Amino acid sequence: MPKPRIVVVGAGFGGYHCLRGLERLLPPGAAELVLVSRTDYHLYTPLLPQVAAGTVNPADVAVPLRSLRRTRLRTGQVTGADLGSRTVTVRHHDGGLSTLSWDRLVLAPGSVTRVRDVPGLREYAHGFKTVIEAVYLRDRVLAQLERADGLPDGPERQACPTFVVVGAGLAGTEYVARRLGAQRPARPQHGQPRPGPRRRCRARPRRAARHRPAARSLSRPLAELRRNSSNSMYCGVMNAVDLFLLGRTLMKIGEEAMPTEGIGPQTTSVRTVLIVVSDVRSHPDTSVGEIVARTGLPQSAVSASVARLREAGAVVTEPDPRDRRRTVIRHAPKLSDRVAEVRAAPIEPALALALGGAEPAGHDEVTEVTALLEALAARLTPDSLARLRPSV
Repeated sequence: MPKPRIVVVGAGFGGYHCLRGLERLLPPGAAELVLVSRTDYHLYTPLLPQVAAGTVNPADVAVPLRSLRRTRLRTGQVTGADLGSRTVTVRHHDGGLSTLSWDRLVLAPGSVTRVRDVPGLREYAHGFKTVIEAVYLRDRVLAQLERADGLPDGPERQACPTFVVVGAGLAGTEYVARRLGAQRPARPQHGQPRPGPRRRCRARPRRAARHRPAARSLSRPLAELRRNSSNSMYCGVMNAVDLFLLGRTLMKIGEEAMPTEGIGPQTTSVRTVLIVVSDVRSHPDTSVGEIVARTGLPQSAVSASVARLREAGAVVTEPDPRDRRRTVIRHAPKLSDRVAEVRAAPIEPALALALGGAEPAGHDEVTEVTALLEALAARLTPDSLARLRPSV
């Protein structure tokens, strides 16, 4: 019997996280996952203002779709869907057309720029939805600054470094803040810059009141971060200690999110169990002694964790055929109900508690932080541990 095919159109936040969830919840071989996207990367759009301002590398906002290990990518643009025959038509980059059948269809093609009724907007404005548009905007602004430096004083020099931003939502406001913070006098190829007019960015203030504080927390300026986070040890410049403390915080939030109903009293902590199962994943056909040597955990804690994982159906143990005194530990070939329950556990309630003060954080802030964590997880996988020096 052929496997059902799930086709997802679009690699934005909706399509990308839909496939990540399906890969996490569906057992291997349960369904064929196909993604149709015009690009081979997932674009993290909240950081586009930083790209346009020149403070973030464009490559850092593009998450390769190869992080979706069990999904087959079809590059192109869907031009139509036939619900009767359950097919979609895909136009490829070379202009050719092909059809793709589906059993389940997820439409998440994204949005287009809304053109407001502002005189001159259609004729002269530039879009702000893709990496290409953000890079073009960055280069255009820098070129105008360089041009203004080489012109004599006058109306033309005054106009070159004057920029208009239409819209005071997250993208518009963040771009203005980043652009003003990154501006430096345009330096000619030889000699020092001479005094010139101050560059100006203008934004329509009508929607500024709708700009949510939770959205602003995504990438606020360093001065604002220090001013609003007086109770935090973090000062805005990440170092090794900050990174370690962040890891401890995330680990504790993960423990909080773990479902514990129905498992009874346990002698091992969730943290120890997760360290052991991560080590088993990175080192197949391992043993208790080898896990102890790599992790530095007590042997009794490792043995108890292996027993707990075996009971949950996450690992299997069997005698080593080459040495009957050694017990081999490996991941279970089939996903158990308990493991599926743990993987499906939502993290939003634990994040809301960690982000909130007297009251849990709101939905918007939790959603934004979850998206940041998803982007980080796509780059720093458990396999990254193998590239670091072992613990002592």
